[in-house]
Amino acid sequence: MTLCCAGCFHDSAIIQLIGLEHTNNRCGHCRADNAFTINPERLSQFFEPFLGIVIEDVNGTFLSDILQDIFNIFSDNVINTKKLLGDILDEEYTIKKYRLREDYQDHLNKWEEFKKEIKYKNRFFPQNSIYSSLFDVRDGNADADFFQIIEQLKVNYNAGEFFYRARIHDEPLDKNKMGKPPEGNATAGRANPVGISYLYLADKEATCVAEVRPNNTSVIYISKLILKHDVYLIDLTAPRKKTSICSFDEGRFNNVISILKLLETLSKELSKPVKPESSSIDYIPTQFLCEFLKSFSKCDGIIFESSFGSGKNFVFYDDEAFTIEDPVANKITGITHLFEPT
Repeated sequence: MTLCCAGCFHDSAIIQLIGLEHTNNRCGHCRADNAFTINPERLSQFFEPFLGIVIEDVNGTFLSDILQDIFNIFSDNVINTKKLLGDILDEEYTIKKYRLREDYQDHLNKWEEFKKEIKYKNRFFPQNSIYSSLFDVRDGNADADFFQIIEQLKVNYNAGEFFYRARIHDEPLDKNKMGKPPEGNATAGRANPVGISYLYLADKEATCVAEVRPNNTSVIYISKLILKHDVYLIDLTAPRKKTSICSFDEGRFNNVISILKLLETLSKELSKPVKPESSSIDYIPTQFLCEFLKSFSKCDGIIFESSFGSGKNFVFYDDEAFTIEDPVANKITGITHLFEPT
């Protein structure tokens, strides 16, 4: 039997079991040397429950592809995910094809309805079913699966780690002007409601510059902000990859898949470029999500992908955790635009 290793998987529950029962050996599925390896059959307990969410379909796809698409369960290091799944379950699952029993669009459909309600009908006391099923924390009504996933998406950033903030300004700025906007002065953003200040940062200088959308010859002030103490952030950059589906009971898979699809959509809505002509009303749904997470998930902010390159954006609810360095003035000397036919 070809051994697999902890590096073959993303799911933390699988990785934990391998860590407990491993032998140090060479992995035959990702070719890692001196890895924490295990007989793949020992992992069947995690994969057998997935058979309940699929049905055979000659026009479908391989089970390994479905699991990778829905849960991102295998690492990119795996040479052949179909062969690995066959070693875990049985070779027959490398031959048969399947499709999902459901489309798992329930939460997504309700989210679209909810967006319309809080934008145009009922902003402060919504009646939509997704509010009562996911976001209503009164009397324990909130979805336990939703909060368990949010907890799994929390990441720790340590004192000493740093981020960048950029501002376009004609006059010189000092570090006192590089924190979040003064209370009451904040315009509506993709994460913050009007009047409520958040701190928007990036992990790279190039990302924070791109996010403020400078013109040619703009003068941009860039500050480094250094954490004074540890913080906890909710990482929305890749919910499927970072969530352990194997930590949930089989009966909860349907709900978890639907929630993951919703979080993925929310992440894309946070990341997509904001059109200058967009109304502040368009921000309201993502503002709601960020305010909800701030109030009920015990975190210091959120992370989402930048639409400009490979960087990440960070939204912090406060700036008291940072030492802010004096900004450096930079002049934009050129801008490149990529385009394609619509």
